[in-house]
Amino acid sequence: MAEGTIAEPLRITVQPTAGGAVRLAVFGVVDLATAPQLRTTVLAHIHAPRRPTGVELDLEAATFMDAVGVRALLDGHRAAAQSRLAYTIHNPRGMVAHILTLSGVTEVLSIVG
Repeated sequence: MAEGTIAEPLRITVQPTAGGAVRLAVFGVVDLATAPQLRTTVLAHIHAPRRPTGVELDLEAATFMDAVGVRALLDGHRAAAQSRLAYTIHNPRGMVAHILTLSGVTEVLSIVG
């Protein structure tokens, strides 16, 4: 990142789905600085006292993801599997879709769209 520039903040919105899952829409950059926020949010929903039936991560508005972001997705996948919850990634686009493919996690994660 060039000196004097400010990283795009990460924003996550939460919506319940009709089926009892929770849909987390991710906006912005998921990198070393912001991936902990994503991981914490995902794990909080997986381990909530009133657990959802699943977690859906909508990445359509995520503009970039690095290896730390991919790790956050995998941590969520592992926690959901241990809790026997559905965990799906929705709508990765552009650079994010490319990183998921290059990293090989498309073979592990359930990706829709």
